[in-house]
Amino acid sequence: MKRCERCDLFVGQGCDCPPDGTAPRAVDGASAGPRIRRETAAEVLLVSPTGYAHVPGACVHHVESPRDAGWGWIPSPERGLWARLGEQSPARATDGNTTLRATKRCPDCAHALGPRDHVDLRTE
Repeated sequence: MKRCERCDLFVGQGCDCPPDGTAPRAVDGASAGPRIRRETAAEVLLVSPTGYAHVPGACVHHVESPRDAGWGWIPSPERGLWARLGEQSPARATDGNTTLRATKRCPDCAHALGPRDHVDLRTE
């Protein structure tokens, strides 16, 4: 089974990305879920097998059971981890599939969190 390179879900079984690979799915006020509270977002970061960091509930790129799907996660991520994510500052999963590392932020999660949350997920 083939995984979508954008959302990491199986094509035809949950992937909501355009089949032609053009612009990503639009997220607007009508289709987006509720905005994620910063305190909740800081509780865990999910790490997909394709190297994307996701915030549970902030996008549709989630799986029923991250462990069964081979994902990893980072419980209680340190302050500023979301903002530092990149090739030079990867975030390694500390639970689940601990061989995974995130080097990219999910664009839909970043959109759902809003601009202030790009700086820090966690509050003081």
